[in-house]
Amino acid sequence: MSQFAPKPLGKPVLAGSTLTPLKASAIIVTTRESLRFSATEALLQKDLQRAVIETLDQAFIDSANAGIAGETPASVTNGAPASASSGDPRDDLNTLISNFGGNLDMAYLVTDPATAAELALFRDTGGSYPFADVSPKGGSLLGFPLVTSRSSPRDTSGGQMALIDPSLIAYATAGITLDTANATALLMDDGPGTPSNLVSLYQTDSVAFRAEALVNWQVQTPGAVVVITGCNYA
Repeated sequence: MSQFAPKPLGKPVLAGSTLTPLKASAIIVTTRESLRFSATEALLQKDLQRAVIETLDQAFIDSANAGIAGETPASVTNGAPASASSGDPRDDLNTLISNFGGNLDMAYLVTDPATAAELALFRDTGGSYPFADVSPKGGSLLGFPLVTSRSSPRDTSGGQMALIDPSLIAYATAGITLDTANATALLMDDGPGTPSNLVSLYQTDSVAFRAEALVNWQVQTPGAVVVITGCNYA
């Protein structure tokens, strides 16, 4: 190219989708009488913060969360490629890596604290602990950062272990709003179904606090999230 020729330009190509803000909410209820004590207010604030965090964690990672169209987002693990555990964490890690379509140098492992504890206690045939860098609080597994969450599902068959490339997950948030109410009726159930036996806050002299996060996420590349189910290494 001549030194007098114009420099070439790169033509940008933009492609993608729009993330509509959806909702994840947490509600706690207390009596007006208890609110007269300043210590109670501080405890309620911590409980509400914890409830919002756990609600968002569960919505994000629990594969059973299929979401509600136009209301709440499905988890990133819902519908992701999944395999049943072989019972040997080394084989399960190999399966995760084989099925993974993301960037291994960007990947994180996510599981529940109990499964992480079983990994830490796992012994190979020689009696040594191959996963000494793992604990119920997280750590490192095969060089992957390991994140533990109580919201990662676990039942009698074992826990879930997910390999995730967060750089291939689009995430949007519009912040958190806080509201109070004292003249409505609520279904006092931490797993509400069809409304029944509603309790009047006015009649019971109670106050409800609601934290609602406007969030949404979307896996952008197939295989950027892969899952092993039924992990039981005890």
